Amino acid sequence: MRDGADKQLDAWDSRCVQPFAVLGALAPQWGIYQDGELVVIADSTISFEYRQANPISDYPVEEGGFQSYDKVALPAEIRVKVATGGTVSDRQEMLASIDAVMSTTEFYDVLTPEAVFLSYNFTHRDFKRDKDHTGIFTVDLWLSEVRVTATSTFSNTQQPAEAGQQNIGNVQSQDLPPT
Repeated sequence: MRDGADKQLDAWDSRCVQPFAVLGALAPQWGIYQDGELVVIADSTISFEYRQANPISDYPVEEGGFQSYDKVALPAEIRVKVATGGTVSDRQEMLASIDAVMSTTEFYDVLTPEAVFLSYNFTHRDFKRDKDHTGIFTVDLWLSEVRVTATSTFSNTQQPAEAGQQNIGNVQSQDLPPT
């Protein structure tokens, strides 16, 4: 029996044509990708956090009590801390790669050794440098799951004259100006 992680990896493989298959054991274990291409250029992944909440909604009833009535699955959130050292141009390259993805509305996949998290978008970043690590630049990235569940369909009226009349509310009569 296959587990959920295998199914996620298969979905990622089918979308990205497994670009790292030729590398075998040298294939990257961590990263943020779009269509199989690494989008955040960093030397190291320092930390990874995954949060998923499924709160139970409560509402007040008589005499100060509460009634639980529904459980809601909220979009998951991921927090990744990446770091780059090396030269100033290496650190600038990391910041430029993050700048390129921060304000887009596109979907990104987060790859870890244990699982692939599909369809996330960047929501936050912050970075710091302290006096003890002047050659290392760390950036915290937050991503939120984007659930695509509905599609819109529109139809165009080919002949506007054949479109049915719509009652969109009361119409007030107006006097015509004298001619």
